[in-house]
Amino acid sequence: MNMDGKILALLPKAYFPFAAYFGKNSLLYLKCLEGQRNLVVVSKTVWAKYEGKLKSHLEKSENEFVQFSSEPKKSDVEALQEKIREGGYANVIGVGGGSVIDLAKTAKLADGKVRLIMIPTTPGTGSEASRYSLVINENGEKDVLSSEELVPDVVLLDPGFLLSLPKLEIANSSVDALAHSFEGLVSRMSNPFTDALAIKAIDLIFQNLERACSNENDIEALEGLQIAGFLAGLVQSSASVGAAHAFAHYFGSRQGIPHGKAVGIFLLEVLKANSQKTDKYKKLDSSCALNSSNFIHRTEELMKKTGLDCRMEVAGMDLEEAATKIRNDICMKTNPFMLAEDEIKGIIGRVS
Repeated sequence: MNMDGKILALLPKAYFPFAAYFGKNSLLYLKCLEGQRNLVVVSKTVWAKYEGKLKSHLEKSENEFVQFSSEPKKSDVEALQEKIREGGYANVIGVGGGSVIDLAKTAKLADGKVRLIMIPTTPGTGSEASRYSLVINENGEKDVLSSEELVPDVVLLDPGFLLSLPKLEIANSSVDALAHSFEGLVSRMSNPFTDALAIKAIDLIFQNLERACSNENDIEALEGLQIAGFLAGLVQSSASVGAAHAFAHYFGSRQGIPHGKAVGIFLLEVLKANSQKTDKYKKLDSSCALNSSNFIHRTEELMKKTGLDCRMEVAGMDLEEAATKIRNDICMKTNPFMLAEDEIKGIIGRVS
C-alpha cells in the first residue's frame, strides 16, 4: 500500500455502488446493454431456474455465460482474470449468491475498465454492495480480498429471484446481514452513515424474516430482506465487521459450513462478549424493532423462531491453532475490543 493508501485507510469513509435498481422490473436495466459484450458469471442452480429470464433480458447483447458453484478458490479467481484479460468484455454480470458475486467482482482487478453489474439471488450476503470478496487460498483457508475496485458499478435487486428459496437459506443469509449490521454498528470504523444504514437493515430484518420463513412466496417480505441485505452490505463495506465473522472465516471452510450459518453460530456469543466492553449498542435505542437492553434476547428469539441451529461440533480440532488464527483474522481488527485467546476458546466451547 502506498502512502496515499495508508492515509486514506485511517479516514472515516463510506463506499457506495454507482447505482442500485430495485423491484420486480429492475432487470430491464440489462436491455440498456444492447450491442455490448458481457461475461455473465451465474450460479448453476440459478441458471437451471432462470436461463430463459436472463437470456430474454440480454437478447440484444453479445454474451458469454459461465456457470459456477461452490465458494471461489484462488485458482478460480486466476482463471476468471485470465479470461477477462483476453476477452475484451465491457461488462461482467454476476448472478447468484455471495460466492458467485465474490468471484465475479474480482474481474475488476484484472481490468479496471470493465463494469461490474451484480444481481444477488439470496437476500443477505451483501457482497453486491461491498468492497470485499472471500476467496479460499491454497491451504483451504478463507482470505478476504479488499479493494475499492471490488465495489460494483450497478446492482439490480429483483425479489423474484428469492421466490421459493428454502426457508433455511433465507434464514442463514438474513442472519449474515443481521451480523453485518450489528458488527458494523459497534465497529472501530463505524460512522454516522453506516450507523443509519445498520439500524434500518436491522429493522427490516426483524420486520420480515419470520414472515418470509413462514411463507417462502411472500414477495413483500422477501423484498424487505433483500433491501436489508443490500443496506447491511453497505455497512460491511464501509465499517467492516467483527469477531463473529472472524470465527466464521476459520470454521466455515474447515467444517464445510455455509458462511451465513457459520456467522449465526457465533453471533450471540460475540454480542454478549462485546456488550461487556462497549456502550455503542446504545445506538439501538433508535431502532423500531429492539433496543440496547433487549437486543440479545430478541435476536436469540428470532433465530429460534426461524429454526437456526447455533451449535457446532469441534471435537478433534486444534483449539490453540483456532484461537490464534481467529485472533489474527482481519475482521478482528475492527471488533470493538481484541478478544484474548482464552476468550476465543471459551466462545468456541459454548457453541459446541
